[in-house]
Amino acid sequence: MKLLKTIGVFFCFTCIVIGQEKPKEVIHKYINAIGGMNLLRQVKTLNIVSETEIHQKKIRVENKLKAPNLKCRMVFREDKLISKIVFNGTSAYEIKHDKKKKLNNKKEQEFRKKIAIFSEFKYLNNSNFVRQEYVNGELCNVIGFWDKEIFYSKKTGLKLKEAVRIKKQGNKILQETYYQEYKSVEGILFPVKYLVQIGDAKVYHVVKSIAINRDVSDSDFE
Repeated sequence: MKLLKTIGVFFCFTCIVIGQEKPKEVIHKYINAIGGMNLLRQVKTLNIVSETEIHQKKIRVENKLKAPNLKCRMVFREDKLISKIVFNGTSAYEIKHDKKKKLNNKKEQEFRKKIAIFSEFKYLNNSNFVRQEYVNGELCNVIGFWDKEIFYSKKTGLKLKEAVRIKKQGNKILQETYYQEYKSVEGILFPVKYLVQIGDAKVYHVVKSIAINRDVSDSDFE
């Protein structure tokens, strides 16, 4: 009986190990699913504009990215700028309530390690396989990167979800992002509808425009 139990445990463990995929394989599958590495490498700048509504007020988010790791993120409420974060590849600053503040060295180092024109470029060499889990009935490979978990469909390779713990009022709470629809822009698939959930609060975002290799200038990162 003990022998049978030992064999059973070994068999189950072997099945789990066989079912696992290496992080690079999962990420390359995603890259191939959205257009392929050669096409993604041709993207030097991105300008992605999305909209949502919070407390009956329109919120617009503009994300401007430049290869390899420059980023400018602006948030507007009813067309008024309420926050802005800029990273020029070396240093970073933040604007909130019309006040500009330089971010500390720790945050700048974090940006250098995390930001890329496509996040998966960073994941390729710095991620680990966590587990397999279902998202809306679809089996996913879960990859860990720093404090984030990314869920990729085992069937299609597409990214279905991200989960990260964020600081809010001194506490760390779970923020989950569900990618619900993809659209092809110049041959590359981008998520254009997604849900952000923090606790019981749900906010739906719709991408209004995606500009590739245009509508971004060096001045955006000054």
